[in-house]
Amino acid sequence: MLKLLFWNTYRKSLHEQILELKEEKNANIIALVENVGDDNNFLSGLENVSFKKATGNINHNRKIFYNSDFFNIKTIHEHGRYTIFELNYFKKNIKIILALVHFPSKLHADDDAYFSYCVSLRNNIEKKENELDTRNTVIVGDFNMNPFESGFLNATGISCTGIKSVALKYAERTISGEKFRCFYNPAWSHLGDSSRGNVPGTYYYNSSQFNNLYWNMFDQVIIRPDLLRFFDDDNFEIITSIKGRSLLKDNNGVQTIDKKNSDHLPLFFQLKSNSNE
Repeated sequence: MLKLLFWNTYRKSLHEQILELKEEKNANIIALVENVGDDNNFLSGLENVSFKKATGNINHNRKIFYNSDFFNIKTIHEHGRYTIFELNYFKKNIKIILALVHFPSKLHADDDAYFSYCVSLRNNIEKKENELDTRNTVIVGDFNMNPFESGFLNATGISCTGIKSVALKYAERTISGEKFRCFYNPAWSHLGDSSRGNVPGTYYYNSSQFNNLYWNMFDQVIIRPDLLRFFDDDNFEIITSIKGRSLLKDNNGVQTIDKKNSDHLPLFFQLKSNSNE
């Protein structure tokens, strides 16, 4: 059904690398932030006339390309830090709300700013869910936040849990008489040495501050419980190589990101309507 590739390309085009990943993963949606490449050149390089760019985005460094044989995508809400799209999947007649996010660097925003962005995102997504009568919602992007930060966890923010059974049981929480819709965040399973993937994050930074995480999970995909019937945790991947070429490097025994491509690692995410996809 949905095979989405996401990458913060670090103010580069990286067209060749993205095209290789598209072929390797058979992606039918490509979501990019901080991308400065020529879109027409990129589309011609796809060698598939069915791929189109979603139009109407006020931020030209935040882009979505999609295979129009599978989907129709249109912009339904624009914000300086995110765009919300309506996606229609033709084969199953499924309507999905897809949000593409790029929150500012931690160098330029504080905790209050991130929380405010999360509240804004939640409010506008719920507005569109009500208008379109669906809770089939996916949010993807570079949040410049880790999954355990308040904007993700607080019910008035995005309201996420990293436990699938909890997300399914408490798809909507009631606190002091007010109802809050929840999301499932598979990124929790990719933190630390025992993570599902090859690396414990998507962004590495060795800070000189007292609190230093080293690896951060800034790039994430979060999903409404209504779509979890199409999702398995193995369908969420932090990509660490392209055609056998590593995106990582060894820094005196510590695995870090090779920034000759980007300072972020790409993500791949799938929703499957059946086991044969």
